[in-house]
Amino acid sequence: MYCLIANAAGTGYAPQWVPGGPLGHIPWGIEMARGTIGPATVSNVIFAAPGTPALMPHTINTARPYTRLDSRQRRRECQSRLAMMALNTPALTNTAVTMVSQGVTQFLQAMDAAGHRTNIMRAISSYFFTGQLPPAGGGLAGPAGNGFGRISQAQRINPAAPNPVRVNAQWGFLMATLNAGALDQVMSIHDTIGRKVLANPAFPVPPAFVAAQARYSGVANVRRPWFNIGPMRGREAIMPRPPANTTPGVMPVGAAGAPTRIARDRTVDNQRRDQTRMRHVEADYYYDRVDQLNLLFGGGISGTTGTLLRSALAFGNLNAQVNAVELKKQYTLAIIGYLVGGGMHTYHESMVIAEKVGVPYISGRYDVSMPTSFTALPSYTNWQQRYFDIVSLGDQHGVFVAPVPSANNPQLRHTGASAMHDALGTPPAVTFG
Repeated sequence: MYCLIANAAGTGYAPQWVPGGPLGHIPWGIEMARGTIGPATVSNVIFAAPGTPALMPHTINTARPYTRLDSRQRRRECQSRLAMMALNTPALTNTAVTMVSQGVTQFLQAMDAAGHRTNIMRAISSYFFTGQLPPAGGGLAGPAGNGFGRISQAQRINPAAPNPVRVNAQWGFLMATLNAGALDQVMSIHDTIGRKVLANPAFPVPPAFVAAQARYSGVANVRRPWFNIGPMRGREAIMPRPPANTTPGVMPVGAAGAPTRIARDRTVDNQRRDQTRMRHVEADYYYDRVDQLNLLFGGGISGTTGTLLRSALAFGNLNAQVNAVELKKQYTLAIIGYLVGGGMHTYHESMVIAEKVGVPYISGRYDVSMPTSFTALPSYTNWQQRYFDIVSLGDQHGVFVAPVPSANNPQLRHTGASAMHDALGTPPAVTFG
């Protein structure tokens, strides 16, 4: 690829053809105006070999230094574009997603034949049909929910008194959407059926799906207890909640780009990082790694990625396939489309979970995690070259930060267990990142 490369003295730069891209380099500057003569480049990032003197402001009138803010903004753009490609290009993920959908379909058909339709819809209707129920004492229902992955804003089923006509109608919509809906809807169904039905002891599983249930429960390292403890997870609510929007991915509200198909509430708009979180040794390791690489906060480490991957391994039995790694990469890209595209999580918050089931991942970097269904296409080449500083060098951004590790951060709250870990230097039971 043609890219901008700084000279060894750090006094200038020029376009160069670099086969495979400038691996072994670091982002060094941003070209502000074309001041060189040569082939057009796909990115205005200037790369330099490690040890090149820093670009000093005003020494080159066409460029400025590449900063930690550039790193973060370009990460935001890079992963938002990736997520929108995943949402809008079914061929990138279709093989894996279809395998899982077929398994979910067969499971729901078996559960329906066993007489569980009404109880299943009582348990899951509100996830897909987001209209509120009227208050028990009378009056008007509240506004419908704006969750990404919803089927409609029609009134949900009343669990206390399910209307048979509504149950049957919503069941029909659910089954049709599972096999022909938008990717965000399909992924939401995969997740909900796994969590609320397959893993729910209240539902007796047909004998044909006992093995699937065992596969689901057997993936235990993708959702740790501290994920569900708000003070430890490291996020706090922003109030009042901003309105739903169609801004792509995790970009700032109103940013340009292909919008999502529906307005949705984004976690990145209503949650922020809690800088005084309660310490936990695994959380400490996770956030230290985030800070070391100048990574983004979206909604905290992603538990939903874990439950989605559990569903994929259970219903699709992906680990048993000859091309298991490719299929898991595809399914993870679908998760990125759903969660990053929906504004619920950042790329790293999902990938540290996907890594636990065998998806290759280098923290901060994207290229090693992409499926061949994507890397074989021109759209991948264009995206990778435009964001080479992130896609292929995203693990090198520690040069832009000097983080305070959790052990030295006086703002963090302590528990007895955390204090013990501090004193003994106990490593995390499970590491993320």
